[in-house]
Amino acid sequence: MKISYNRIKYYLRGCGFMDNEILKEILNEVKTMKTDLAELKTDVSELKMDVVEIKADVSGLKTDVSELKMDVAILKTDVSELKTDVSGLKTDVSGLKTDVAVLKTDVSELKTDVVEIKTDVSELKTDVIVLKDTQQGIIKKLDAVYDETANLMEFRTDTTGKLKDITEKMNIMEDVTKQNLYDIAKLKYARWA
Repeated sequence: MKISYNRIKYYLRGCGFMDNEILKEILNEVKTMKTDLAELKTDVSELKMDVVEIKADVSGLKTDVSELKMDVAILKTDVSELKTDVSGLKTDVSGLKTDVAVLKTDVSELKTDVVEIKTDVSELKTDVIVLKDTQQGIIKKLDAVYDETANLMEFRTDTTGKLKDITEKMNIMEDVTKQNLYDIAKLKYARWA
């Protein structure tokens, strides 16, 4: 419900409370308060756009707007206590301005934190790339170790087979040499006999 200057003037004159000067002062104070409230609403709107990214702060902002709406509703319905309400609104507006300033500072700090987090993420990405490169190097070295192990196993198998062949040939040569020694001894015995 919008209350006009003339309506307040007639109401207060009829009650015999105030003259035109005081009414004009009160009206000027109310206009100033409305201007301050309009400025606050503009500041709150700007904060809402900044705070969209930060969902945790939205509930605090809604509470402040709710308090403003309640203050405006009290101001509209309680015209008989206008002077007292105006001083109370000044206090509330001052508090809200402080709250808005604090919120702006908080948003600025959060933006700084986001920048730091982005930097940390960037560093982590770089570290992951380095780790992946290192991992690829280790995988290549491990593949080389597997290949070398396979070659050594093949070499061992070949060497073991060749040693068996050599051992068998040595045993055969030993048997042949033994047989030859017996034959030579028999021949010598037969020749001396």
